[in-house]
Amino acid sequence: IGTHATPLRCMGCIWQNKKLEEISNLQWVPNASVSIVDYDSDTLEFELVKYAYSEHLEKAGLLTTLPKNI
Repeated sequence: IGTHATPLRCMGCIWQNKKLEEISNLQWVPNASVSIVDYDSDTLEFELVKYAYSEHLEKAGLLTTLPKNI
């Protein structure tokens, strides 16, 4: 699924059992980063395998970051 950073950070709260109010504590999600989540339909639990993985972007010099004035 391709999406923007804010929806991913909202889902990150769900995947990590955090309240939405804690979204500012989550890592910034760079454009074109990769997040992988496993879902166990028996236990109804998420396992966050990778969140905001961006090594491929760093190597190519394409990593985006949160502006310093925000």
